[in-house]
Amino acid sequence: MERIEENAIVLDYLAEGKAVERAQLRKEAVAQVLGTNWYTLLEIVPKMDEKGGYMKLAQQEEVYIGKGERDKVHFIKKRIMFEDLTALASSELETTVRKLVKAQEKRFIDFFNNCQAISVRQHQLELLPKIGKKLMWEIIEARKMPFASFEDIKSRVKNMPNPADIITDRILAEIKAKEKYYIFTAHPPKEDRQ
Repeated sequence: MERIEENAIVLDYLAEGKAVERAQLRKEAVAQVLGTNWYTLLEIVPKMDEKGGYMKLAQQEEVYIGKGERDKVHFIKKRIMFEDLTALASSELETTVRKLVKAQEKRFIDFFNNCQAISVRQHQLELLPKIGKKLMWEIIEARKMPFASFEDIKSRVKNMPNPADIITDRILAEIKAKEKYYIFTAHPPKEDRQ
C-alpha cells in the first residue's frame, strides 16, 4: 500500500531558505511540514505571490500537497528525516502529532479494535509503548465489544495508560526511524532505517 500525503501541517517556515542552501544566487523559501495522514516529514516550496515573492505559510497552517491544483504549495522539494528538522520544527513536532492523534481518534480506535498478530510470538498491540503481553490480552478480551473512544478503552481496560499518549509516542518513534515495524507512518528510506 502506497502511503501518499494529501495535506500537511507547517512546522516551520524559512523565508530565506535553509542556512546551508543560502549561498545559492536565488534564495528559495521552504517550509518543513508533517503529513496529516502518514506523518511524513517533507520540505515544500510555496508558490509565488502576486508581488513576485514567496507566499508566507503560517506555523501550524494546514496546506494541500496532494496531486492536482495546489493553492499555496508550488512543489514538494524532498522528503526529510527527523535529523533534518530545524530546532523550531523539532520543538513543534510532538504537539502537532498529539493534535492529529486526537483529531483522528476514530482511525486509532479502529486500530485497537482490529489489529492482529504479526507473528506467532508478537501482536501489533505489543508494538505500542507500555503494552506488554498481560495488557495486550486484557485489550483483546475487552474489545469483544468494540471500543468507541480513547476514554472507552481507558475505562474498560484496567491499568491502561492514556491511549492517545501511547499512540503519539509510537508515531514519534516511527518518525525518528527507530522501529522495525511502521504501523502508522510511511517507512523511511531503506538507508535510514535502523
